[in-house]
Amino acid sequence: MTNKVWRRLATVAVCTLILFFGADLALRWVSSSNWMKKYAVQKMQEATGREVRLEKMSVSFMGVKADKFALSEAGGFEKGTFLSVERLRIRVSLIHLVHGHIKLKSLTVSGVEGYLLRRADGVFNWADLLPADKPSAEEPAQTDTLSLPYLTLTDLSLKNINIFYQDEENKRQAALKNITLRGKRLVVRDLINLGFAADGFYQEGEKQYEFPVSFNVRLNLAGGDLSRAQVQMPDFLLSYNGAKVKINFQAQDFIAPHIKLGVTLENLTTDTLQNLVPDEPRFEVPQVHFKTDAIANLPEEKLTVNQAVLALSGVKLSAIGGIDYSAVLKYEARAEWQVDFKEFLAQLPQLAEEYQAAGTAGGTVHFTQQDWQTAVTAADMGANAGYAGRLEQGVLEVSALGTTDFKTAVSSITVSGLLNKEPFSVNVAWNQSPKDLAVSLNAFAKKLILPPLPERTEKGVAEKKVQTDKQPAPAWPLPPATVTGKIQIDALDAPYIAGRQILLQADLGNLTPDMKRARGELNLSMGNGEIKDLYKLTEANALTKVLFMSVNIVGKVFNSLNVFSVLNGIGSGLVSAVSTSDKEEDTVLQTVTGPDGQPMQIRVPKSQQKIDGRMAFDKFTTDVTFTQGKASVKDGSFVSDMVSFSLNGTTDFNSGEIDMTVQAAPGKHEADGIMPLKLNIGGTVDDPKGSMSMLGSVSSLVTQGIGNNFASRSVKKGIGGLFGIFKKKEKQTDQQAE
Repeated sequence: MTNKVWRRLATVAVCTLILFFGADLALRWVSSSNWMKKYAVQKMQEATGREVRLEKMSVSFMGVKADKFALSEAGGFEKGTFLSVERLRIRVSLIHLVHGHIKLKSLTVSGVEGYLLRRADGVFNWADLLPADKPSAEEPAQTDTLSLPYLTLTDLSLKNINIFYQDEENKRQAALKNITLRGKRLVVRDLINLGFAADGFYQEGEKQYEFPVSFNVRLNLAGGDLSRAQVQMPDFLLSYNGAKVKINFQAQDFIAPHIKLGVTLENLTTDTLQNLVPDEPRFEVPQVHFKTDAIANLPEEKLTVNQAVLALSGVKLSAIGGIDYSAVLKYEARAEWQVDFKEFLAQLPQLAEEYQAAGTAGGTVHFTQQDWQTAVTAADMGANAGYAGRLEQGVLEVSALGTTDFKTAVSSITVSGLLNKEPFSVNVAWNQSPKDLAVSLNAFAKKLILPPLPERTEKGVAEKKVQTDKQPAPAWPLPPATVTGKIQIDALDAPYIAGRQILLQADLGNLTPDMKRARGELNLSMGNGEIKDLYKLTEANALTKVLFMSVNIVGKVFNSLNVFSVLNGIGSGLVSAVSTSDKEEDTVLQTVTGPDGQPMQIRVPKSQQKIDGRMAFDKFTTDVTFTQGKASVKDGSFVSDMVSFSLNGTTDFNSGEIDMTVQAAPGKHEADGIMPLKLNIGGTVDDPKGSMSMLGSVSSLVTQGIGNNFASRSVKKGIGGLFGIFKKKEKQTDQQAE
């Protein structure tokens, strides 16, 4: 080239530079002028419908600058500030636009504060800024690729950012303060690396929580090919008062994501998690680890879990499975677990000290949308069982399978070991079909102590009636049961009853909780024990209701007819037939049925003795036969130092009607002896009615006493001779007289 050409090219270049810098200066001057700032503010106010403030702005070919930007709440700055930005800087490289490359050299934002609010009416303070939803004529077609701009950002820096949230409806507050977001060499089409850190805050009522959080994320969009895109977050960390949550996450293929997730919890203690968990029981868990490997096939609507593992000291759980939710829901899962009780409870010092647990257990479970199956085994189990005492050498075996609608199931449970160094065993079998249920129970224990039951809130009769009228009892969900079993306990101490040499045998069919269609036999015998609360015992469950209902009814009739006065009179010989005009300060008149079947009045000593629910006994037996919901008691026997009686009769669980005959005698009296007092009980379970009559020979002896002194010696001897209950006393009296 000639010098002339070079001079011309140089002149063009200089002129171009002069024009470029001149235009840049002019752009800076115009954009930073007050009228341009007002124009920009006006346009932003029109777009948002809110007040806007902007202290400085400047635009050049090199980038954009803005200082002290603020956006008000709806209604103006008088209502508050919604968003404020202290400083914004964007540096660009225009030369790269020549080949369609948008290159930002830097993006710097600092001093940001945002205030998010959920008002008491449930409306958010940013709702008016959202665009109105417009109905779409058709759903957008799904695609495996994204159209991404060729955009790069060399340096990203967001710092001193604070976001506040307040929920006026639920009285909650939350915040992310001191947010920092940094990134280097970000390529939207390919690789994006970001680092995030912030200080979290949450308040509900008087409780406040602060927790720093940080993570790094690596995102590769693979040029918009979602099948090759992947994301990694290797070091998420959240801390609270010394406790930590660590998360490792990665996903490949955004069409059918293959996800790997690991979560580790560290230093979980009562002190580090204060205000989050109860103070009792105290715990010290050094680490809990969870990891999973899963594939979410979104197009085919399937989820496959290749592995899921939960592990902490003394516990390990692993599972695999899958879900198909494309058309009809289908699922299948398998899991295995193991527990070392001593190692696990070591993390709960108070419970470890209290229970002194030992042994191991493990099991499997498998379930699908149609059926399920499980098995559990445990060995060398040991624990302090509270009132029951100490369990040692415990062995447990459970196997069960059934359908997921729980209409069909087969299971067996076997438990054995030493309780207070005495052997015990329990075997239960359960076989259920949609129409039938068969249960078999066999148990043996040398000594059994059961803990107190929680107190139930007693309701008034009127309240019970209203509740019954408005809320009928739900239908029994299982088919009628056939129950067979045998329970032997050498010594029992339960909440409402205690006794020795207990034998309970059952062979029942068509059984439901209301007993209205029951059939079969139920037999119980006990010796040397005590009913601690007859009324609570009767209402404890269906079994005790059947076994002790008759005793409950007898107790009510004894109290209403003042039976103890009559029995005490017979027992002491102080009973006399009298006319209604007789008066004795220490006696009362009582009406009984006489030998001729007519009512007669007798005078007996006053007695405050009642059956108040507590009854010691030497022997209690009852044999109950069920026929279509009607329970027949044959030769039931109750023997104690206070009173003895035998019982025969029926209780109809369909109508509630009762028809019983009770033969009673004062003091300890075997059922095969002579019972001087007879009670006929009718009415209903809730309202029993009764009448008394004395044995004919006793009535005759009492009648012979008319005209004699009260409790005359002849009458006393006659009654005593008849029953043989005063022989020793009479012999001593005769010797003293001689």
